Amino acid sequence: QALKDNPKLDSLYIAYPDGDFFMVRPLRAERIRSLLDAPDGAYLQVWSIERDSGALLSQHLFYDNRLQLISRVRQGEEDYDPRERNWFLAAQESAQLITTEPYVFYSSRQVGTTLALGLPDQTVLAADLTLADLSATLARHHVTDDTQLVLYDRQGRAVAYPSDAAVVDQNTDELIPARRLSPGLAALFDKPTLDQGRMRLAGRDWLLTRSRIAEGGPQGLNLAILVPEDQLLADADRTRWQSALITIG
Repeated sequence: QALKDNPKLDSLYIAYPDGDFFMVRPLRAERIRSLLDAPDGAYLQVWSIERDSGALLSQHLFYDNRLQLISRVRQGEEDYDPRERNWFLAAQESAQLITTEPYVFYSSRQVGTTLALGLPDQTVLAADLTLADLSATLARHHVTDDTQLVLYDRQGRAVAYPSDAAVVDQNTDELIPARRLSPGLAALFDKPTLDQGRMRLAGRDWLLTRSRIAEGGPQGLNLAILVPEDQLLADADRTRWQSALITIG
């Protein structure tokens, strides 16, 4: 029910101090279904890891929308240990709900943050919150064709960019530095103290603004916008020349 009520949640899970792990994930997108090789009619995936006297049992269970088991797939090698993950360690050290920096999720390869809460018995409850919609939101707010918009963390890694695939290194499954996305952004990151103004790059003037957002992780996120001045003023210049021609006429 929590996953139904919160469509931005990628998964809900619980991790135990002995390394056991239990995750529930909704299968909303075809990309996730394909990645997990979900059978037809599957609505939820459960990922269960049990460690018993040194033996390890990892399996994927798929359920339909009535929570009836469709299939059970035992996993062979399993190198995932929740006790080694940053969200688990941070939650155990804090008495409050913690939020991680944005990163690429281990199983779904989605970009997002983890919310986690440590309990007195060292068990940790957690949820993955996907940030995938941010890239689509940036794409809808292109001021001009060549406008550059990027959301990045305090380490300069891109969290959202109009092209979803661009923020993740396909070889390492890590967030890439935002400066690698375009020459304009690379020039901007060479001027860390410049938050607003005009920048000259490759014979072109760019108007820029950079601002901080408190949400998106414990250290917040940053938003950078670069707009080519010639494109921004193109309509104004066109109107001016049309008015001049009309006046001459």
